[in-house]
Amino acid sequence: MVTEEGWRPIEVVRGLLNTWRIPDEQPRTPVDVLGAVLAEPAAAEEWPDLAAGPDDEPALREVRNALRRLVEAPRDAAALAAVDELVRARLVGRLEPVADGSLRAGWRPRVDSPDARVLVAFLRAVADGDWRRTRACPDCHWVFVDRSRNNTRVWCSMGGVGSRACGSAAKMRRYRARSAAGHG
Repeated sequence: MVTEEGWRPIEVVRGLLNTWRIPDEQPRTPVDVLGAVLAEPAAAEEWPDLAAGPDDEPALREVRNALRRLVEAPRDAAALAAVDELVRARLVGRLEPVADGSLRAGWRPRVDSPDARVLVAFLRAVADGDWRRTRACPDCHWVFVDRSRNNTRVWCSMGGVGSRACGSAAKMRRYRARSAAGHG
């Protein structure tokens, strides 16, 4: 669902979740670059809805880390409880009338801040069904939205021009392990 503002809520969330980078394309060693991203003038262009700056880094990092734990372990009760606690502390639920006379559930920040706006986008993505399609690559930890028909994508990419090849690399590791064991 694209909102009236023209953005997909999941892309706001995914943008924050991917403020970890893999140096030199090495797997499993993400580096936190949130501070550097927020210090860049281009951050305002990348996240115009957030209007975030360096002063917002601690609160955004807290939200990002909680959401990252949830996307990497969606059935973990502690990860869900941590996100739920952030939502309850920063947002207020509300009902909004719709033109056809029905009601729509919505959320608004208790205090308008970038971290609260990310949580609103997260809840919209949950309501849209996009959050259930959100995954973290087991190799490089890049967060992506699985748009495949059967919703079973595992890796961020199978390769291609200018992209990682986490899926291809994982399949090659399994093939080599089977070959070494004589099951080739």
